[in-house]
Amino acid sequence: MQAQISKVETNLKRVNFGIKGGFNSVLYFANKVEIGDETFNKMQTNYKVSEFVSAFMRINLKKDFLQPEIAYHVSRGDILFNKNQNSTTTTTQDIAVLSSKITSIEMPLLYGHYIVKKSNYGMTMFFGPKIKYIWKSKSNTSFNNFGYDNIKEDLYQYSVNAVLGLGVNISNLFFDFRYEQGLNNISKTISAVDKETGNPAYIKVNRTASQLNFSLGFIF
Repeated sequence: MQAQISKVETNLKRVNFGIKGGFNSVLYFANKVEIGDETFNKMQTNYKVSEFVSAFMRINLKKDFLQPEIAYHVSRGDILFNKNQNSTTTTTQDIAVLSSKITSIEMPLLYGHYIVKKSNYGMTMFFGPKIKYIWKSKSNTSFNNFGYDNIKEDLYQYSVNAVLGLGVNISNLFFDFRYEQGLNNISKTISAVDKETGNPAYIKVNRTASQLNFSLGFIF
């Protein structure tokens, strides 16, 4: 019995490595969009399913663990709004769409706890911060029906997310579900040109990202 207990404790203190891949769905939330001298506050957000891959190290501390990760993410999503929403004379909708594809390198540092720890089965909960590096050359944003030409967005290179999740493992196979909330505005500046005058035009969007991830992986 004592030998069995010692074996379990030794396994809990070891360092594990793992790989995983899966799907994410992102909602880009904007509290307002400013175009010229007009402000729009009523937004609709659409998510699109995208993909990611990740590698991690798990440092076991009895029933707790630390888990640094590095991941490659592709995230897609739309923000839609009616440009006639402020009008008192028309109910006709004139929809503008901001569509994003953002490629990023992401580095979470998670603190976790084993809710259940058996020989071939386990359940964990975890949380922590994540630093997100946006790969600008592989990211793009399109602006449809904004009324200006040559619209280009400059994203902040780094952003910070808060992560909360649950994991289940059956032997070396595990399932991971997590929710992430962006903590800062990702849109730095947006440049545009007025179609009629050729002068610079004003567009501003304050938006954050909320994300769900589901992954399947192997830990060894």
